[in-house]
Amino acid sequence: MADECLIYCQRYPENKEDHKELIIRLCYLAGENAGQEANHLQARHYFSQAYKLVPSNIQFASNLALSLSNSGDYDQSLAIYEQIIASLGYGDLGFSPLIWTEAVNLNDRKGNYHRTLELVEKCILEVPENFNKEALKFANEIRKKTGRFQREIIIQIIHGL
Repeated sequence: MADECLIYCQRYPENKEDHKELIIRLCYLAGENAGQEANHLQARHYFSQAYKLVPSNIQFASNLALSLSNSGDYDQSLAIYEQIIASLGYGDLGFSPLIWTEAVNLNDRKGNYHRTLELVEKCILEVPENFNKEALKFANEIRKKTGRFQREIIIQIIHGL
């Protein structure tokens, strides 16, 4: 049904605004279904349609980024995760641990260790209840990779837990 609605709006662009909410809902649901079936390219297609219509929606952006990552487009996925993180205010870290986890993993995979460490430390300091000793261990491993192994930070984090 999402495809039919998209085709209709391509044929009659003057009616697109009238059907915007329907397109968004159908594309989002079709993207979720495709993602659950591990059809990541199809999920990517539908989530990108919803995201184009409402780029400020964090859930649409997050789902698009995940589908991009799942289909192998790590650079574009990371760019969207970074946009989401930049839009969050202080204290919004707990909003979606998946966003932070994926951003950390993608940065680490790309060898962006300074950014990886920055994200991990921010997560640990702002939302310590969501991050355990494994996060501290990971942060220390990244510090070694960057040459930024600061005892003061570790002590501050440990006392914060």
